[in-house]
Amino acid sequence: MGYIVSLDTLETLMAASLVLLIGRQILARTPILRTYSIPEPVVGGLLVALLVFALRRVFQIDVRFDTTIQVPLMLRKICKSPGIEIRVRYSGMRRVR
Repeated sequence: MGYIVSLDTLETLMAASLVLLIGRQILARTPILRTYSIPEPVVGGLLVALLVFALRRVFQIDVRFDTTIQVPLMLRKICKSPGIEIRVRYSGMRRVR
């Protein structure tokens, strides 16, 4: 029987922030990643994925992240991405008085 490490919302946000910072540091020190424009979240996320995989395989430690705010944060990221605009057409809407 293994251990379960469950992170709440705040701990998950802190872990995500650390992943971004670690990704930024690795990207700053690795020219080939910058050459191919690999994003910081991908670099840090891959490192964390490997770490979580190793913890599970070697030590039987299952790490669980809270996904409560996953969808709102992903939607915010998609809507703020370059080249993607969300336009609202008001011509078909009626004014309510």
